[in-house]
This record gives sequence, C-alpha cells and structure tokens, in this order.
Amino acid sequence: MKSLSQHVKEEFNFRINRDSAKITYNYSPKTKDELTQIIKDHYDNKVYDLNDIDVSQITDFSEIFVMDEKTGNPQFDVSK
Repeated sequence: MKSLSQHVKEEFNFRINRDSAKITYNYSPKTKDELTQIIKDHYDNKVYDLNDIDVSQITDFSEIFVMDEKTGNPQFDVSK
C-alpha cells in the first residue's frame, strides 16, 4: 500500500506530465502547519477542492486529516 505522500507525489508528477505546462497554484505551503491552516481555511469557507495547493514541499502528511477528539468526526471532511 502506498503512503499518502507517495500517492500525492505521483499524482503531482502525473499532472505535470499530462498537462505539459506550468501549473499555477494559489498556495505553496512550506510546512505541515502551513498546509493544515490552508486546508482549515478552505474548509471554513466551504471550499472542498484542494487542487489549488502545491504540496511538493511537504514531506510529512501525518495527522493532517485527524479525528476531532470531542466529536469523533474528521477535522476536515474532504470526502466530497
């Protein structure tokens, strides 16, 4: 089974190869904390498409989509 980071890197490389053009992103976080904040901002604004985030600098995706301890619900529901 592939890790999330392997999957993301493969998807990112696939998009670059498929489009053969420079991809423009609205966000380029350098840390996991920055990425988590961007995802939270998207979620709070009911923006569920995360394709505008360049995650190429992120090497650790652990616990970004964790369960809320109080409610038992995902912190960010990106299933849609």
